[in-house]
Amino acid sequence: MYFYRFSSFLQFIVLAVLLVAPVYGQRARLQGTVVDASTGMPLQGAHVYLQSAGIGTVTFPDGRFTISRVPLGECRLVASYMGYVPCKLVFTLRGDTILSIPLSPASLAVPEVQIVARRAERNGSALQVGQEALEYIQPNSLGDVLQFLPGHLSTDGKLHEVQQVQLRQAGSDENTALGTAIVEDGVPISNNANLQLLTADQKSRERSLVNRGIDLRMLSTDHYQEVEVVRGIASARYGDLTAGMIALKPKRGVSPWTVRAKSDPLTKLGYLGKGFPVGRGTLYTGVEFTYATPDERTVLESYSRYSGQANYTVALALGDTPLELGIRASYVGTLQRDRHDADLVKRMDTYRAHYTRYRLSANVKITPGFRWLHTVALQLAGDYTEDVLRRAKTVVLHGSVALPINQQAGEHEGIYLPYEYLSNYSLVSKPSLGYAKLELTTPYELFSGQHTLNAGTEFRIEKNLGAGACYSISTPPAPGSPTSSRPRRYSDVPAYIPLSAWLEGIARWRKPWGGTELSIGLRLSDLLNVDARYHQLRRAYLEPRINAAYTFPCIAFRGYEGTLTLRGGWGLQTKWPTLDMLSPELAYFDFLSLNYFSQNPANRLLIITTFIEDRRSFSLRASTVAKWEVGLEMHLGPASLSATLFRETLNSGFTYRPYYLPYTYNDYSQKPYTGGGKPSIEDLTAVPEHRLEVVTRPSNGERTVKQGIEYRLSLPKLRWLQTSVELSGAWFRTVYDTSEPVEYRPSHTSVGGRPYPYVGIYAWSGGSQQQLSSTQLWFNTHLSAVRLVFTTMLQAVWFTEYRTLPTDGMPLYYRDLDGSLVPFTPDMASHSELRHLVRTYSEGYFDPDREPFELTVNLKVTKEIGRFARLSFFVNRIAGLMPDYRAKYNLLIRRSYSPFFGAEVKLII
Repeated sequence: MYFYRFSSFLQFIVLAVLLVAPVYGQRARLQGTVVDASTGMPLQGAHVYLQSAGIGTVTFPDGRFTISRVPLGECRLVASYMGYVPCKLVFTLRGDTILSIPLSPASLAVPEVQIVARRAERNGSALQVGQEALEYIQPNSLGDVLQFLPGHLSTDGKLHEVQQVQLRQAGSDENTALGTAIVEDGVPISNNANLQLLTADQKSRERSLVNRGIDLRMLSTDHYQEVEVVRGIASARYGDLTAGMIALKPKRGVSPWTVRAKSDPLTKLGYLGKGFPVGRGTLYTGVEFTYATPDERTVLESYSRYSGQANYTVALALGDTPLELGIRASYVGTLQRDRHDADLVKRMDTYRAHYTRYRLSANVKITPGFRWLHTVALQLAGDYTEDVLRRAKTVVLHGSVALPINQQAGEHEGIYLPYEYLSNYSLVSKPSLGYAKLELTTPYELFSGQHTLNAGTEFRIEKNLGAGACYSISTPPAPGSPTSSRPRRYSDVPAYIPLSAWLEGIARWRKPWGGTELSIGLRLSDLLNVDARYHQLRRAYLEPRINAAYTFPCIAFRGYEGTLTLRGGWGLQTKWPTLDMLSPELAYFDFLSLNYFSQNPANRLLIITTFIEDRRSFSLRASTVAKWEVGLEMHLGPASLSATLFRETLNSGFTYRPYYLPYTYNDYSQKPYTGGGKPSIEDLTAVPEHRLEVVTRPSNGERTVKQGIEYRLSLPKLRWLQTSVELSGAWFRTVYDTSEPVEYRPSHTSVGGRPYPYVGIYAWSGGSQQQLSSTQLWFNTHLSAVRLVFTTMLQAVWFTEYRTLPTDGMPLYYRDLDGSLVPFTPDMASHSELRHLVRTYSEGYFDPDREPFELTVNLKVTKEIGRFARLSFFVNRIAGLMPDYRAKYNLLIRRSYSPFFGAEVKLII
């Protein structure tokens, strides 16, 4: 069934490619040379991209490049190379053309320096952060780059806590982090096969990344020359995402030795990199090390990261057919460690989490001599990770605690745990990824426009090869938890195999009455190797996506050229459940049927009744978000203004929901045992006991609605101050709610001295509506004569607001000990036992809690010394205004701020 659907879709793709063959018009060959503007030396491995046709290439060792079969007409070309300022050309192609493209070395001595993010040409809601901007903000990890996004606040780059993606939202949630695809050199960095979680251990839960996406701390920006963040509707080329995408472009090409050293009170970072010419290609290598602590006064908790990459690229010619080959190997390792102070705590507790990821990828791009096909690209990759947590934990018990020692359901004898013991356990997770992608690209002409057709297919297989939770069943790390677990091997979990294909057309028209760009894409996704009972996951998901832009004719105003562009987009984006959601660990419920304790250990008897629950939810389906956005962009000479209004609705977000199940077991302790010696079951009287216990199962019960406005204003440079002014900001309103009924049982209520026997089912789960309004004002002073950049950034948070969504507290249904589901009627609210199901709240509980205006000032300075050294310094919150205010319930909140600073040196040898 899977292959029938995909063969049909692939046949459709081939038909679409063949149908555009008759509409090819006249073609020309574009050739040229990319050279260093200061020395005239050719640049090997420079990237030349023709935006108007959606095709590109890289230069040969002598700096030459050739792009064949380019449609005639207006061409927009971008040439880029690591360590150089990109060059943009706009020209009319009337026939075979030869260009000479000089690139200037990136330096603070050039008149213009790009130290802020810029809008990506291919997508109106995407931002590109170039190498100059990446270096200027002095980041510790990829998480620091997100401060370029409108509405995101500046950070100190602290690494002691997990960093997760937040996009277009007030507050944060796990579905956004999980639904953001991070793509490195065209290959996704996936967390779908991560299973490293021991539910009963609190510290393991707090630091686990299972079902939570990628920890941004693991990605050092020193290995990348460009980062692109897509917040709106992504291209159909990218899948398994809902919130957005972050594309990472690794460093490549020839470059001198680069040394970077940074220090702040909490973090120490070092980097060494260089690009070499190797035969007809180039090899870039780099290594990095980072050490961080949460507090400068202690080293009992620390975080270390060490990473490296080797990136080889070469451009060849097989006769008249250009061929590009790239091979990249990378390594990332992190170590997080906690220790107790031996002078304060006389225990041997330790915590050590070690993460290592190896990645190897290869890509081949060939330009065949077919009239109907311009480029064929094949990419293969493999990823292997070792994620190991080892912990020694002292367990102190209060009273005798019974321990089951079996892994089967039924009645079994148990043992007594000692009052204090040391539990040594490990979680060994080894996620692996195999990846393959085939992509076809061809430009064509239709109705006097230049268009590009892109099609391809993508295959992934993810499997966890780890040993899983390893510990002695006689010394469990969390005894007495409501739901106990048993060791299980992660390698026993079936592989995760998504398969997808896409077709996308980009149409461009430039007429006297304006220019139009329209992108229409369709992606088809299937999940293979899934249990037949997952009916909603055994069907194909279609994801249509549209982005459009219309640019009005240029106008002249006081000597400046002005343009106005209207943009809009709509689309569906889908994320598959993770391996943990498809195969959650079993839940074990252990009930004490008999606890006969004797002073004589030989006469003791523990009887434990065990129930085993399969936590899989076969109604689970893929999570799909619907997005739309509209925006405008105005340019008048060097000034520009852009604004985007957006809304994203996710009604099927992933979560784990509680479900209460009835259990009946034998209680042998109702009548005392009067015999001598060790009792036997035959000597005891069994009394049925009824219990309601909770089990969590994955579901699509999360609802998230994001809406807001993003804006950006760039003013002309003040020549007399050599200062450019840029303002960006956003207003976000985000609703976090439930889309499925939620079960709840009062925990502090009993009936007749026994646990409360009813469970309420509600349409409300304590959801919230959060708002954030913020603005950042940048004053960037660039003194090229002395090679210095000085930035003053004012960050204003106009308000933040948190409001719990209101409810009347009435359940829809209730469930009793027999498992019967009964509608809850208003008259039941006065029933002596059922009235406890009506949830009551204090006056003002649903009132909004608003935090008013605050202002902080950040400074950054970078001084270039010749062409060989840069010195940088930053101070966050050097000044601020944070007045006290009255919060909800008339609570006085006193606010304060503390500066945070750091310095960096960069050497180019």
